[in-house]
Amino acid sequence: MILATACAPSKGMVELSKILGIALDDYGFVKTSALSPVDTTVPGIFVCGCAESPMDVPESVAQASSAAERAAEIIFQSDLEEEKAIA
Repeated sequence: MILATACAPSKGMVELSKILGIALDDYGFVKTSALSPVDTTVPGIFVCGCAESPMDVPESVAQASSAAERAAEIIFQSDLEEEKAIA
C-alpha cells in the first residue's frame, strides 16, 4: 500500500500570480513551457518546486538550481551590456 497525500497549489498562488502577472495552469500551478520548465510567462520571473507542479525533494532541488542558473544568465547579460555601454 502507498499513501500519497495530494499536493495542491498554495492558497495565495492566485493573488501572487495577479501581482506578478504570471499565468497559472488549469490546476492552479505556475504555467511554464515544456521546453523551459523554470521560465514563467513573464520574462525574468522563474519558478521551481511545488509552485510549478507536484514533485519530490530531489526534483525540486534540481529545478531550483536551474532557476538560479537562469537568473544568473540575466544578471551576467546585463553586466556585459553595461560594460559595452561604458566602453
